[in-house]
Amino acid sequence: MNAVASIGQRAAAIVADAQNEIEQARKDKWNVLISEDIRPASELFLPHLSIVRLDPEEGAGDFYYPNDAKGKGRMTYAAMKKLAAEAGIQWEPDQEGIVQKDENYVAFRAVGRRFTSSGEVRRLAGFSDKDMMIKREELIAANDNPNNKYKKSEAQIDAELRKERSFWMRKAESGARARVIKGFIPIKAAYTKEEAVRPFVVLRYIFSPDMRDAAIKTHILQAATQAVSGLYGPAAVQAALPPAENVVREADFREIDPAAGADIPEAPDLSAEAEPNSLEVDFQALPVDEQVACLRRMIQSSGYDIATRPAHLMKRAELYTAAERLEFYRILNQTTAPAAPAAVGF
Repeated sequence: MNAVASIGQRAAAIVADAQNEIEQARKDKWNVLISEDIRPASELFLPHLSIVRLDPEEGAGDFYYPNDAKGKGRMTYAAMKKLAAEAGIQWEPDQEGIVQKDENYVAFRAVGRRFTSSGEVRRLAGFSDKDMMIKREELIAANDNPNNKYKKSEAQIDAELRKERSFWMRKAESGARARVIKGFIPIKAAYTKEEAVRPFVVLRYIFSPDMRDAAIKTHILQAATQAVSGLYGPAAVQAALPPAENVVREADFREIDPAAGADIPEAPDLSAEAEPNSLEVDFQALPVDEQVACLRRMIQSSGYDIATRPAHLMKRAELYTAAERLEFYRILNQTTAPAAPAAVGF
């Protein structure tokens, strides 16, 4: 049996195993986040399935449960990053950053890439912006709603906008990255707790040559030797080798030319329904550590005396449940602007 035939059988067997695993996962009603067909398009890039388990409990950081979701949970950005890492999504720092920013507006573009079954790289761009003028209109409209029992003064609305500004760039960045992630992975808009407790299955293609084949092994070792010596070898070998790390990197918020990377397709929003646009939902979508940081900034900017907190909130912020963080966020939103910055010690 020649080497080509041997490699072909190996690739076919790996693809067949992946297809069977996916079929079984669907029968078991797992969350199979795979939209493409699994096929042996390359002898060197083969499918790899990862099983990710997320915690559906509120406060665990993987899901949040806004009132308008009718009891279902929306996946947080922190949970999406876990899936992105397993799906092999890489970020391209030279292609992404802030495309526009002024006093009331910030826009961020994220660019991610992922290997396809043939070993080619597919890129998607995600765009997200935050407009303080629109946010102000939303707050005023909510304030004028006759069903709203908690009316705010003009000063309170201005204070809430200042609090929003303290983390608006981070939210624009996470929104853009989330759009790319959902462009690669078919994440649903919301999950019931019964669905969220089941495993999530994601796919990535990895460079997986058959090192048992003497010809391929010699070729790979030669390429590695050339790389170490500074002679990087043929461009084809370079393109085939994946990056050393497979992590989701944070943004450095640098400004980029809006025209740069214009040929990269925009990531489609595969969610079945649009996300609501409200400050509380934005806050709940943040990772736990960013929620805590947001609360501390709000304390400082509002001048809130933490000694006056309700008794059940008299503890370190890291010990708060998701419901307690949201409750304290609402309390701070009702606090008017300070006469002097407050000390943050919670």
